[in-house]
Amino acid sequence: MKMNTTKPKYWIFSNRHVGAYGDSDWDTSTILKTKRYYFGEKLPNRSYVKQGDIVMLRTFGEGFWGTCEIKEDWVSDPDGESKHGRKTGWFQIKNIKKWKTFLPYKIIRNDLLNRNHRFRIGKSNEEEKNKIEFALKIYQ
Repeated sequence: MKMNTTKPKYWIFSNRHVGAYGDSDWDTSTILKTKRYYFGEKLPNRSYVKQGDIVMLRTFGEGFWGTCEIKEDWVSDPDGESKHGRKTGWFQIKNIKKWKTFLPYKIIRNDLLNRNHRFRIGKSNEEEKNKIEFALKIYQ
C-alpha cells in the first residue's frame, strides 16, 4: 500500500440516513460495517479524492455526524453494473469518528463554502472542518 505524502484534501460525503437503502452497498449502516464508502463512479469530485484525505460525514440536508479518513484510493466494484446497473465502487475508510451529538445542518450552513446539501462528494477545506467541529462543541 503506497502512502500519500501530499497534504490531505478535505471533503464532505453525504448520504441518506441509516436504513434508507436497506441492506445494500449504499446504506450508511453498510458503509460503517464494511468501512467502504460506496458511490457511483461518475459522481462529480470522485476522481479527486485520494488516500489520506479527510472526510466530514453528513446526512443529506439534516446535518453532520462524524469524520473519517480515506484509507485507500478508489476501488471499482467488479459487480457494480450487474448489482446496480451502473459502474460503482468505493473508498476504503478508516479512523471513523461517529460523534455522540448530531450537528444540525442549519446551524453551520451559512459558514460553509458550498451550501448544496445534496452534493454526494463536496469540496471542503481544513478551515471549514475546524468551523464544523467548533460549532459542534458549542452545540453540545
